[in-house]
This record gives sequence, C-alpha cells and structure tokens, in this order.
Amino acid sequence: AVVSTQSGHYGRAGMSDSAVGVILLILSLLMLCLCLTLLVKTLQSMLLGKLAKTLKKYINSDLPKPFTFLTGYLFMLMGVGMTILVQSSSVFTSTLTPLVGLGVISLERMYPLTLGSNIGTTATAMLAAFAGDDNRRNNIQIAVSFCTC
Repeated sequence: AVVSTQSGHYGRAGMSDSAVGVILLILSLLMLCLCLTLLVKTLQSMLLGKLAKTLKKYINSDLPKPFTFLTGYLFMLMGVGMTILVQSSSVFTSTLTPLVGLGVISLERMYPLTLGSNIGTTATAMLAAFAGDDNRRNNIQIAVSFCTC
C-alpha cells in the first residue's frame, strides 16, 4: 500500500489544508454570488407586468382606517411566519432586498418584515432548543444568546 507523506485530507493532491481552505472559500463565495444573481434575475423576470402591480397594490397598502396602526404588526407576523417556514432569516431577507430594489416592496414594509424575520429566527432557535433532550436549560440559554448577539 502506498502511504502519502503529506498530512491533511488533500495530501494526495499535494496541497496543504490551508491552500485547500482558501480555494474552497473562494469557490463558495463565487457560488454565493452566482446564486444571489440568479435569484435577482429570476425575481425580475417573474415580477414584470400584472404580478408586480398586484404585489405593489396589496403589500404597500395599509389596513382600513381604524386599524391602520396594526399594519406594521401584521407584516411583522408575516415575517415571523415566512422565516419559520423557510427556516432562515438570511434567505428571507435576501429575497426581500431585490424586491425593494425593484420597487415592488417599499422600505416602510421591509422594516417590519425584517424585524419579524429576526423574531422568527429566535422562535426557530427556541424550537430547536426545546427539541433537545439532554440539557434543555443549557440549550435554551445558548439559543437565546445566539439570537441576541
């Protein structure tokens, strides 16, 4: 059997762990940029025409007169729900950003959605903490400290 004299997982390739780490970091950043660009392009192509007008009409409008003050809270709840649904505030916020750039969602609507997204992340972390059987109190402390930092 041939034994490699190089250490690390990629010893047979003749590269050190640091070199492989740098290569993988660059590849992952390129993939992230590519995926976000494709997301924006897809949203742009989907949101041309009637769909964009309909979204603008309903998302950027307030509730009827006596309940106008509840509009922000409703959008916070939507942010919580969507974040719990997709399990990631980063994905939800990354989806909102191009919509604001396209003018489909106003900044006044993105703010409560983003706040709700952060609350949803906390709720998701708490659910995960409660799911652990070993040391539930320690798990909850870690989840709360993670979400507040």
